[in-house]
Amino acid sequence: MEPDLLALSFVNNVETVRRYQKRFHSAIISKIENENGVRNINEISSASDIMIARGDLMLNMDICDFHLLQNKIAEAAHNHHKRLFVATGILSSLAERNMPTQAEINDLAFLMKLDLDGIVLNYGVVGGYLENALHIPVGLDTDVNGSCLGEMTYGCAKGLDTVAYFTIGTGIGAGIAVGGRLL
Repeated sequence: MEPDLLALSFVNNVETVRRYQKRFHSAIISKIENENGVRNINEISSASDIMIARGDLMLNMDICDFHLLQNKIAEAAHNHHKRLFVATGILSSLAERNMPTQAEINDLAFLMKLDLDGIVLNYGVVGGYLENALHIPVGLDTDVNGSCLGEMTYGCAKGLDTVAYFTIGTGIGAGIAVGGRLL
């Protein structure tokens, strides 16, 4: 079985992307999480869609350069007409409060200026508060399943009802949907 999409963690160079493209012939999202990924972003974004993995990026880079790095990554993705996603812990205060902090609102405004194709939120963010506030059902269980659902709704897996979404990086994760439903 051939995956429709691969999300690769800690991509450092375009050779990694090319190796997976040759083996799987799949669409690829490269997660940019460290200095090498940022340094080689133009080459990487020429070959794949991009995800700014903010948590690991912030741990692996100088915090003073964080917003500039995000802009650099976004610019490279847009210059190559690639989709751009952000994985973030933004709005995590909503797990315990009914209002985001001022800092989160400012950060969200910054992210909107990046012209994103999607945001992957931590699970705690989308819990009961959003469901109650918006009066709609909310049900994501992991970021990997969230990514799988996002690809089925908006991305490379749109129109498919059976999808396996894998990520390999600091850990290994899989999001799987069968018959249009997440497992």
